[in-house]
Amino acid sequence: MDAKHRIVIADNDASEVAFFAEAMRSVLAEFDVQNARDGGECIRMLKNDPSPEIIFLDLEMPVKNGTECLKSLRAMPHFDHTPIIVFSKTHNYRDIDKCYKLGANYYLVKPDSKEEMVWLFKQLFSTIAKHESETKQDQFVLMHKV
Repeated sequence: MDAKHRIVIADNDASEVAFFAEAMRSVLAEFDVQNARDGGECIRMLKNDPSPEIIFLDLEMPVKNGTECLKSLRAMPHFDHTPIIVFSKTHNYRDIDKCYKLGANYYLVKPDSKEEMVWLFKQLFSTIAKHESETKQDQFVLMHKV
């Protein structure tokens, strides 16, 4: 990844975006976060500037939810190799399976604490830095294990 990482987070909850950014500060030296408040805004934003290193999509968003947004992004060839991570507080098997089949790289179960989020980001960014092209299904779900 480049020195200044460009990250897009699609989430309508500003406190969740701030939580992600705060945890990222512990893992990445320099980054720029762009926030889309819903899936529709995310698609419009990325059509105009399709160059993020990583895209995070909240599963539950207005206008277009995370899976609808994921499907639209994966239909655009310039996002073929962009890591897309869907995140949610829940780990519903149907949602996870749908995200895997639609081409998400990972499904991240949001923890409650910053420390747990930092741990997850370390795992995630380490894996992405290795340029592993395909996520195996048994490694698809990222969650902090107690």
